[in-house]
Amino acid sequence: MADPNKPFWFQRRPGAFFAIFNMVALLAMDVAAANIYKLVYGYSWPSRYKGQAAASERRYRVPSKEYHHGLAPGAEFDDARWGPLQYRIRTNSLGFKDRSARRVELSSPNQRIVFIGDSFTEGIGVEYPATFAGIIERELSREDIEVFNAAAVSYSPIIYWRKIKYLLEERSFRFDELVVFLDVNDPENEAKMYYLDSTGSVRETDYESRLASAAAKPDLQKRIRNNTIVTFLILRAIRDPFMAEPERLTRQYAVNWKRSLWTMDSALYEEFGREGLEKMAFYMEKLRRLLQEYGILLTVAVYPWPDQIFHGDLHSLQVSYWEAWCRERKVRFINYFPYFVKGNTPQERLKMIERYYIPGDCHWNEAGHRLVAEIFLALRERSGQAVGK
Repeated sequence: MADPNKPFWFQRRPGAFFAIFNMVALLAMDVAAANIYKLVYGYSWPSRYKGQAAASERRYRVPSKEYHHGLAPGAEFDDARWGPLQYRIRTNSLGFKDRSARRVELSSPNQRIVFIGDSFTEGIGVEYPATFAGIIERELSREDIEVFNAAAVSYSPIIYWRKIKYLLEERSFRFDELVVFLDVNDPENEAKMYYLDSTGSVRETDYESRLASAAAKPDLQKRIRNNTIVTFLILRAIRDPFMAEPERLTRQYAVNWKRSLWTMDSALYEEFGREGLEKMAFYMEKLRRLLQEYGILLTVAVYPWPDQIFHGDLHSLQVSYWEAWCRERKVRFINYFPYFVKGNTPQERLKMIERYYIPGDCHWNEAGHRLVAEIFLALRERSGQAVGK
């Protein structure tokens, strides 16, 4: 039988008791504060940049019944977000990212060049005048050449073809040359994300719902991240100095990403790369034939992600596949890999990523866009005519 006169443990060790009590109380307040933040804003504090970007994008990214999604026409926002970056976005009457919310005539006596691609070509996180399309437009306007950017986040060849078909056949938009920027992530989108329904419209598979389902069962690390603020920061500060090199490089330089490693990893190539390339080629051929009907020139460009730079993937499968595709069809091909994949050591290659890419992100910064524009304009000047001619 317990001795009623014996003091409780917390009476015997008041220092330890108060330390534990304070830690539990602080953790409870931390969890409460984190969940109040989540209740008010709709996303956790550590995910604030991602949540702010998503909330911002809902205002100007709109669904399309023909080609899945695009940008709202006539949008004017000064607080568009991409991660911690805030920038201005304007779209013209066709829903293209532009220098202003201007009205675009459907036809023009001037030569017209249209760029299409995904988030790289849209220029996510970068204001239009500093994107490669904006720089090229400014330069070519001196020659009375009009330039348009029909790109948007998460596009791939099925959407490139369907959107251009819509613009030509349903909007009667006329132009002379299309420059398609094929992305390293396009094969995964083609293999896992999009399909054409019976009406000829682009639809999304359940790939996103499967990802959401997996995310709905977070591990302990994700639970701490989503439900605390101070605890998350303390644990990250403790963990970061001991972070493994591959994880550190992933966070700092956006390398070792599954969706970009398929050009070097045979398992990933078999998982989605092979099927994705086949579907890309199918829709690129449909696009080529569509343009041929309208007498529009086609140019295809490829460029690396940070993974291709870091791993020295100069003669990439992305390059060889599309170079051969273009050669067989006599389509002009622009290979940006040699301008980015430079350096004989990992340190030199990381410097290239630092120079041309948003920190911790796979997308170009302003310097990257400027390099892309300069190369395009130099090739055009060298040929003495439009790049695709």
